[in-house]
Order: sequence, then structure tokens, then C-alpha cells
Amino acid sequence: MARKANEKLREVKRYEILKNARQILLKKGFANTTMKDIASAINLSRSGLYLYFSSTEEIMQAIITEREHKRFDVVREDILSNRSFEEVLDKYLSLQKERLLNISKSLLMSGYEYYSENSVEATNFLSKNLDEMRRTILGVLNLGVVQRQIKENQLATIGDHFILTIEGLSVFCYLHQASEKYIDEQLDLLKKLINYK
Repeated sequence: MARKANEKLREVKRYEILKNARQILLKKGFANTTMKDIASAINLSRSGLYLYFSSTEEIMQAIITEREHKRFDVVREDILSNRSFEEVLDKYLSLQKERLLNISKSLLMSGYEYYSENSVEATNFLSKNLDEMRRTILGVLNLGVVQRQIKENQLATIGDHFILTIEGLSVFCYLHQASEKYIDEQLDLLKKLINYK
């Protein structure tokens, strides 16, 4: 019983660390955020923080993994439940639009700073994230093939085009260069890439 209570306390503290670290990363960026900044924000010693995370890189990875990837869990669940292709595609695009409209609250620039480190760890993490993005969009597209809504032609290329367009829109939105109408137009163009039967 005590072990479960300790695990729960540890989980709560970890959540608190990530929540506060996210706010610091939003304000200072990845390159300017230190373990000391994060420890101070939660009234924890640096050695106490190191019991949870070994570096700002590990914290950044945890934030991206836990927050950004979980956003699309509902889409992956809908794919497994064999929901209608159109419904799942619309939900995927709707979630992307929501993310784009709220990009100023995201860690986009901190993420770019982290990835630009050129460390093996950062490169591997970026590769893993791209694989996860591909798995999600290809899961949606393959659902359309299974349900005989779309043709199987060039799914990988179309999936990559989705990723490239959405990531490009992320930068446009971050720089306040994309209106909601513009986002809708771009997402509609992505739908037109799909070869419907």
C-alpha cells in the first residue's frame, strides 16, 4: 500500500515538474532554460529534480511525448474502433487546426531549438516523432483503404505531404502569417490529395 502511495506522489510531482518546465520553456526557450530554473520554479533542490529527470533534454522529450502525442490518441482509438474514414479524417484535421490556432501556447520554437542541437539523442528523438506522425496519418489513410473509401495509391507520399504542410503551417501560425480561413484552405487542399474511389 505504501509503495502505491509513493508511486502516486512521484507521479504527481513529475506532472508538476513538467507543467512548470513547460511554462519556463515557453518564456525562455530551450537554450536558455536550466535545471536550476526548473527546480526553483517548483521549490525543489536541483538534486531533488535529478531524481526525476537527468537533464533539460529529458524534460523536453517528456513534455513533447506526453502532451503533443497524446493529443492524437483519440484518432488512434477511432482507427482501432473502425470508425468511418471521413469522421476520423475530419477529427484528425480538426485536432491539427486546433493545435495550429493555439500555436503561440506551444513549444514549437523550443522544440526547434532542441532539435537543432545536432546531438545524436535529439536527432533520434526527432526521427521517433516523425515516425509517430507518419504512423498516425498513415493509420487514418489506411482506414480509408480498408473501408474502400480511398485508393491505395501513394499513401506514404500523401502522408508525408500532410506532415510537411501541417509543419509548415505551424511556422506560419507561429509568425502570425496564417488566418483561420487560410488554415481551412490548406487543410481542404490536403483532403484533395486523397484519391477517393
